[in-house]
Amino acid sequence: LLAAQAAISLDNALVYDNLGRLVDDRTRELWDINAELEARNRALESAREAAEAANLAKSQFLSTMSHEIRTPLNVVVNMARLLMDESPRNDQLEYMKSLQFSANHLLVIINDILDFAKIEAGKIKLEEISFSPREVAEGITKAFQFRAKEKNISLRLDWDSSIPEHVLGDEVRLTQILNNLVGNAIKFTEKGFVSVHTELLSKQQDKYKIKFEVRDTGIGIPADRIKSIFQDYTQGGDDTTRKFGGTGLGLTICKRLVDMQNGELSVRSKEGWGSNFSI
Repeated sequence: LLAAQAAISLDNALVYDNLGRLVDDRTRELWDINAELEARNRALESAREAAEAANLAKSQFLSTMSHEIRTPLNVVVNMARLLMDESPRNDQLEYMKSLQFSANHLLVIINDILDFAKIEAGKIKLEEISFSPREVAEGITKAFQFRAKEKNISLRLDWDSSIPEHVLGDEVRLTQILNNLVGNAIKFTEKGFVSVHTELLSKQQDKYKIKFEVRDTGIGIPADRIKSIFQDYTQGGDDTTRKFGGTGLGLTICKRLVDMQNGELSVRSKEGWGSNFSI
């Protein structure tokens, strides 16, 4: 009996000893894993901080350079306009028109980059002031009439009279969004028309849901490009960029501005038939 008890005690001692070693080994493994995880977390945090710093530096660089370039560019645009008012010769007038067109094109690119940098840096603040959405839409269609006539296309506004005359919102950003959409529609339309349609979708107490739709009979967007059309630096295709120019930021900026106002920007398009952009 004593021998049996001694054997059991020895076995128990061996079991406990093995368990102890297993626990120690497992504990060391867990310590090593935790140390490795902490090291990885520190590396990820450092990488995140470096990426944020690089992104901030990029935004600051774009913002600073855009401001620095835009100031003298505005002078070029205004000087070209003044020279054109001085009754130049026909050959001089052509040079001045070319100068003004190129300067305006560069100004659009600079403004897009500047706005994009502001949005990425979170520096755009929305206003809530009383304004007339009808006056905004009418002002934009009037402003683009000259460009539409130059291309021999019609530009019209279809206004829903049930939309209130004044609302609270950000007039500047709505103007910027519609300005971009109408400008794009005219740029990509060689024949036919561009129209701005409005509709009061719903009214709940003092909240109005208004739809703006810009339609065109332009070149349209290839089916495989529609899903990516709102991504940064994206246009309908490489040949579109070569032919029509631009940064590919305009629609990205529109999408970000619409999202900031809890709105929705969508597109329906068929290549060769035209596009409908709705906000």
